[in-house]
Amino acid sequence: FDSIHSISHPGIRTTRKLIAERYFWPTMNTQIREMVLLCVACQQHKTYKHTKAPLQQFPDTSPFEHLHVDIIGPLPNSRGKRFCLTFIDRATSWIECVPLAEITTKT
Repeated sequence: FDSIHSISHPGIRTTRKLIAERYFWPTMNTQIREMVLLCVACQQHKTYKHTKAPLQQFPDTSPFEHLHVDIIGPLPNSRGKRFCLTFIDRATSWIECVPLAEITTKT
């Protein structure tokens, strides 16, 4: 079990499949399930399926009434500028980008 399971801690179904390719014993499914559920590494790295909220429509806005602002970078150096302050207008999708040399509270 450990030699197969500890490779990547794949979870119950995949561990069961990998072991079943080479071995069989009567209580195999139950024992594999119990071992995986007790595995600390599996519990730490398990990804849970999150429920997603339904998409909602944004209310209509006038141009430049609602802006999305973000900073991107670091980018390859171009004339001393490594970052960009970006603005995107929600209504028109107009994009503005302001190059910045650094991103500090003073700039």
